[in-house]
Amino acid sequence: MSWVVFYSERAQLDCDGLPGEALAALGELEGQLSEHPFLGDQNPNDRLERSVDFGKQGQGVVTYTLDEHQQEIWFLGIIWC
Repeated sequence: MSWVVFYSERAQLDCDGLPGEALAALGELEGQLSEHPFLGDQNPNDRLERSVDFGKQGQGVVTYTLDEHQQEIWFLGIIWC
């Protein structure tokens, strides 16, 4: 069963102005996480948060959290360098 990805308000704002390359890579990451939600590394300071690099050369980072009961992935923040 696939998980569903949602964007927090902050993550939505983070997406504003991202280049096409970043948006395409983010779309690929959504697909990967919907099948493998535990792909990212757990944040040692907050066990509920995870983060994963994305982009061809790892130019982006998404911080996210999981709702295992609802099988939801919530993007909390997105950085692209």
